[in-house]
Formats: sequence, structure tokens, C-alpha cells
Amino acid sequence: MFELTFLGTSAGMPTKHRNVSGLAVECVNPYLGGDKQRSQKNRPWVLIDCGEGTQHQLLHTALSVRKLSVIFITHVHGDHCYGLPGLLASMAMHGRTEPLILIAPKPIGKLLDTVSLTTELYFPFAVKFVAIEDLLASGGPYQIEFSPNHHITIDITELSHRTSSYAFSLTQTLKHRKLDTQKLIEAGVPAGKVLGQLQVFEKEILQDGQVLSFDVFV
Repeated sequence: MFELTFLGTSAGMPTKHRNVSGLAVECVNPYLGGDKQRSQKNRPWVLIDCGEGTQHQLLHTALSVRKLSVIFITHVHGDHCYGLPGLLASMAMHGRTEPLILIAPKPIGKLLDTVSLTTELYFPFAVKFVAIEDLLASGGPYQIEFSPNHHITIDITELSHRTSSYAFSLTQTLKHRKLDTQKLIEAGVPAGKVLGQLQVFEKEILQDGQVLSFDVFV
């Protein structure tokens, strides 16, 4: 299941009531149980296009840039990408260390290289740049794994526009596994909140300073 937040739906230039292109897509795993507040906080999300002012629009949402996993850029026109350097710079200032995937046309890589060189922009996190042209040449979909039981498959379709432009199709794959209650009882794991957290974080959970790293699912 996906939850969409429209950060901008204007074209070319922003208006008083509509920002330029930006769409946040939260990748919801409805099978996560237990601490729902914690589950939502740790929900991965992706951004499709990053026009000027996108990061300001994000301030009006509950989305955290720390959980942003992938940025897609559909094409190189400014209303779809001029906000990208500023957003990445803010993510660095927020102390992000987790890697980020950027899927975009090749010129976007040159844009970031130029901005980094001329403005001394430094990323304390790895930016994995994936060129759309290379993905299309490979002939297969691209997969991103959020966890062993949660990943998305990305298919790309070329569109008709004044410049090379692309559409992204996201397919989410979820696996639902039940806790092996007998094994948990034998291990002395109490019922209640601990089991809920274990369902959320899958194989590992801290309990009295110990890490449970055995497979507790059937």
C-alpha cells in the first residue's frame, strides 16, 4: 500500500497556492504490528521530482528526510529538479548518514557534480546515482530492498516531452510471516510489547541488554 503526499502540482513556475513538481510516496507495510507509532516513524518513503521549494513543502508534513530512501527525477527541466541540491544539503545538515539512492537522467549527475564543486557541498552520506538511461539499456526492472520482507520494483517508461522524460511504476512486495510462539516461549520471551516490537524489527530486538538474533518466524 502506498500513501501519497502532493508537495507540488504546478507547472513551470510556482503559484501562491501550488508549488512546482514534487510527490512523496510512503511505502506502507500493513503487516507491521505492535508499536504502530514506532512503525510509522520508521516507514520508508520515496520522492518523485524535487522542484524548487520542495524541502519547504516537506516542513508542512510529518515526513522525515532521515527516512527518505530514494529520489526519482523524471526529467531535467528546472521545475522538476532545481530543489534537489538544497534538499540534499539540508539532509547533510540534519546529520543523515544512511545511503540515498538517486534515480535520474545522466545530466542530473553532472548538475550535482557542478554544484558540489562550485559551492563546496559535502555529503556525509553516500549518494548512489543510478542513471535512467543505463537502467533502460539493461532491459530489466530495478529493485530496492527496505528489509528482507519488504521491497519495491521499479519499472521505467519513456514519455514524449521536449526533453527525455520518464515515468516510474512502483510495485511493492510484502511477505507476512507469523511469529513462532512456541520457540519464543522456549526462549523465555514474554508476551506483550516485546512481541510487537519483534514483529516490527523482524529478527533482532534488545531485551535486557541482549540481542535476539535467531529466526522466530514460521
